[in-house]
Amino acid sequence: GGVVCLVIVLGIMLPYIFISSANRTNEILDVIGVTMVAMLVNGWVWNFQRGRKKRLLTIEKMEKTQQKLAGDEWRLKILNNIFHSLSRVSDIQQSLDQLLAQIVQLMNLEMALIFIINKSGDELELRAYQGVTDEFVNGVKSVKVGEGLNGIVAKTGEPLVVKNTSTDPRLAREVAIKEKLVAQLIVPVKSRDKVIGTLAVGVRSQRPFTPEEIELMTTIGNEIGVAIENGWLYEEQKRLTEQLRQSERNYREVFEKAQDAIWIHDMGGNILTANAAAARMVGYTMSETTQNNVRVFLNEESYNKAKEVRQKLLRGEYFPQPYEQKL
Repeated sequence: GGVVCLVIVLGIMLPYIFISSANRTNEILDVIGVTMVAMLVNGWVWNFQRGRKKRLLTIEKMEKTQQKLAGDEWRLKILNNIFHSLSRVSDIQQSLDQLLAQIVQLMNLEMALIFIINKSGDELELRAYQGVTDEFVNGVKSVKVGEGLNGIVAKTGEPLVVKNTSTDPRLAREVAIKEKLVAQLIVPVKSRDKVIGTLAVGVRSQRPFTPEEIELMTTIGNEIGVAIENGWLYEEQKRLTEQLRQSERNYREVFEKAQDAIWIHDMGGNILTANAAAARMVGYTMSETTQNNVRVFLNEESYNKAKEVRQKLLRGEYFPQPYEQKL
């Protein structure tokens, strides 16, 4: 712009000098001086504008970086809270309830649901919920895999964004329309790449879900899947442990009340435990019996036979059982 103006001024001044001025030398020097000053000013203005553009670009980049960092901090905060909520495998139901409350609050949502596929693999069962009516809960307690929005996600294993739930033709339940949900995001709940349920969030107004939000919710769905499977494993471990304890109690009762003499000894022959019948047979108290070695109660022949039996059993050799011993 400045260069163009300078050319126009020179185009006006130079003809005037040669036509009307008597002292052309001085006039030419004046024009040269004005031109040099104008060029210096124009260069300064150009450099200023160029520097200003660079500063604006730098500021824009900094703002974008700050926005990205703020978004990353927001996602990390949500994930940190989720990891904390899902760390208690001893009470997975309470963990899921707390998780949904945090998701609704941190992401400015109005509702959230978690469905889990039943053992037969054909139905979704509502496991946890936030921000919906009792009528809605009773109406969607179980949903067929492939039925409705959550059923579709459970079948395909892919996230689903719904712009207007109430007018979506895939909606299968009238009670869902009455809930007046509008925008929804539904992601699969996975464990080891297998779909075990769905996570649905939404609002009762128009709202776009960004790619970052979809990615975040997908990550949360995977974490929920791992936590639920860990909860199942914990419950199974508890069940098996209780079975073992009950078996031990049953065995202990049979052992203690048996009319036959029974004792248990280690590889060195030290008696670890014995029942009342064994104590009566050897003529000792229960406490005295368990403080002795089997050699006290066996003669030389019986002791050597016991050693032979032990060695064959350790080598995996056959030995006819039962066999008799004399005290």
